[in-house]
Amino acid sequence: RILDDDSGSSDTIDPVTAFHIPRNGKTYGPRHIATKQVHMSPSDEGSGIAKVELAARKKLRNGSCRWWNDERWIKRSCSSKKWLNMPLNVQCPHPDRCFLIYTFDDRLKPTTRKTGIRNYTAWTRSTDNAGNRENDFDPGRNKSTYWIKPR
Repeated sequence: RILDDDSGSSDTIDPVTAFHIPRNGKTYGPRHIATKQVHMSPSDEGSGIAKVELAARKKLRNGSCRWWNDERWIKRSCSSKKWLNMPLNVQCPHPDRCFLIYTFDDRLKPTTRKTGIRNYTAWTRSTDNAGNRENDFDPGRNKSTYWIKPR
């Protein structure tokens, strides 16, 4: 007897990643953890998590964008994400579910006219060990746009 392992197999299901911080549509105070860190949790009940990536964008009031490259903000098109690989070796004790924290070098600046920053947006996606990559970005799950108050 031969079974069709591809239909309904957990190896064909894309992994899922979600933000804990920042939350979509929220405004944070100048000392809130969201001004310094991004918290995300990928999961895959099939073959397990192989890779997690983060993209962070600063949108300016003049319409241009800057993308975080793990050291500084670089100018790029607003639609061309700059993906950063998150280290999994120490942060994922379970192969199918983990909790990741990314820390920026400096606190994010307020989103005000004075700074010229309109908002921040972060995306996260994961890839499982079967090669399936998360490609749908849902606001409030793995895409969050947020603002930061001045002091």
